[in-house]
Amino acid sequence: MQILILTPGFPQDEQDTTCIPFLQDFVLGMSEHLGAPHIKVISFQYPFSEANYTWHEVEVFSAGGRNKKGMRRMFTWRRVMKQAGLWMTENTVIHSFWLTEATLIGQQLQEKYGCRHIATIMGQDVLPSNRYLKKLSAEKMYIVAPNERTASLLHSQKLQESAIIPHAIMPLIFARQQRTTDLIWVGSFIALKQPEQFLLLVKELLSTNPGISCCMIGEGPLLNKTKQRAEREELPVEICGKLERPEVLQRMERSRILVHTSNYEGHSTVISEALSKGCRVVCYDVGHTHSDLIHTAGNLEHMTRIVGALLDTDMEYLPVYPDQMSEMLQQYLDLYSGRTY
Repeated sequence: MQILILTPGFPQDEQDTTCIPFLQDFVLGMSEHLGAPHIKVISFQYPFSEANYTWHEVEVFSAGGRNKKGMRRMFTWRRVMKQAGLWMTENTVIHSFWLTEATLIGQQLQEKYGCRHIATIMGQDVLPSNRYLKKLSAEKMYIVAPNERTASLLHSQKLQESAIIPHAIMPLIFARQQRTTDLIWVGSFIALKQPEQFLLLVKELLSTNPGISCCMIGEGPLLNKTKQRAEREELPVEICGKLERPEVLQRMERSRILVHTSNYEGHSTVISEALSKGCRVVCYDVGHTHSDLIHTAGNLEHMTRIVGALLDTDMEYLPVYPDQMSEMLQQYLDLYSGRTY
């Protein structure tokens, strides 16, 4: 069996830990099961340069699309099709990540070569704003949703999933640390993630928790605006910017509560990572793993009350893995082999 993975982005080298952590864990896990020579990866947009390289002994082709539009995007697709043709065998299974251009090209490759095609939903790709959805056919591929909530959104787009397989992460080393940070926020500084709500929450909690310690990790167009507001209002929030994944995980291990203010997630890897590092999680009703340590809020006022109550609670901080990597990989191996659920 040969697996050809199509994705919009992939790490440019083994030190690039922040590019789609779930996909990195997935490829490493599948490589352990099948062997690195049986896996190939084609990345459409990132890395930004066209190149062939190896990543943990897995062959990767970067089409170097750089998110260019119009005819330049068509040239990217042409490079992807050409490389895929060089790697296709009679035993190839195509696995595309995100119901966007990767799945559209995967569908064309499936029609051309008659191979099995699996497509995994990752995030915003099931929302009506995704123009690719109208070009996809569930009859020609097996669509995998990470949870029931995401599957229901897919149904609203007149598409049907073939399986529900939760995203899992690799087991992480856990060390008992002093929890010196009360609240941690991790994500992209974009409107969807609502970073300003974290600042509002901290400001509200200051009256009852004057010694609260908080940090925000990530990058994006709202980073400077968020940092300036935190400084202007003298909030006890350390804004770290972008950190490599190992350092993010270390920060989680020293934090009590992950506050996740995003108003949408297909399936949040950050929440799974926080649980694995012993954090409690407070979030809105977004896609995530299932755990009693996740507290769901209806609005910002409700979220603030939940966080305030948790800060007054004597909590135990132990690693939790609701979804097992081995189970997830086996379910995908079954789909690759033609066994369905």
